[in-house]
Amino acid sequence: MLAVPQVEGRACRNVEQLRVFLASLDPVALDTVALSLLGLEASARGEVLLPHEYLHIAHEKGLGVHEDTGSNGEFRRIDMKVIKI
Repeated sequence: MLAVPQVEGRACRNVEQLRVFLASLDPVALDTVALSLLGLEASARGEVLLPHEYLHIAHEKGLGVHEDTGSNGEFRRIDMKVIKI
């Protein structure tokens, strides 16, 4: 599940404020989550991300899981865990 990240209890709209380590056995899901984080940054700057058809193609070929987030910003098929250290 991916939601708007929090930094010190406040919504983070700047990816540079995040200290994120992404790990996955599924490279397509990993790229999908990374793209979602970049999308938050792009939205905050008023920019638009380039198309990500390659993720849809990889998913269709069975190389991993890709899905676009719903209106609530969460994934349904990608099981994302947040571990605070």
